Amino acid sequence: MDLHRIAQKVVADQKKKEQEGAQKASASEMVDLMKQMAAELQALKSANPTSGQADKLNQSRKEDLLLAITESSKEHKQKVLRSFERMSFTSDDDFNQFLEDEKAYVQTLQQQESNSKLGKDFPKPGIPGNSGVASIDDPVLDEVMKNIRI
Repeated sequence: MDLHRIAQKVVADQKKKEQEGAQKASASEMVDLMKQMAAELQALKSANPTSGQADKLNQSRKEDLLLAITESSKEHKQKVLRSFERMSFTSDDDFNQFLEDEKAYVQTLQQQESNSKLGKDFPKPGIPGNSGVASIDDPVLDEVMKNIRI
């Protein structure tokens, strides 16, 4: 009977070792699978910018846009920034084209404003609406003119 118990113990030990080996193999397989998943995740992250990277890119583009429109009016800046928040650009080329268009538009606005002021910076005597110059209908001038004898 002792041989029978010894044989049973040997068989039980052998089965236990096989189960432990299977568990070790499955744990090893799981580690390998997790490594594969981590590598795939890293590849996806590098292919598509995460929200943090997208936020940095968006902030950088916003700063570039602000530099481009510094010379425009406050109303125009607000309008462009509101519009910019709603935009999405598929590539840097798309954004750069938008930026160049905006720069050209700001220059056009500046030129129009400059043109509208032409001739208004030097007052002409006797023309109503020029600051610092008496107009023809000025009562003080009328009184002075009455007192002049020719």
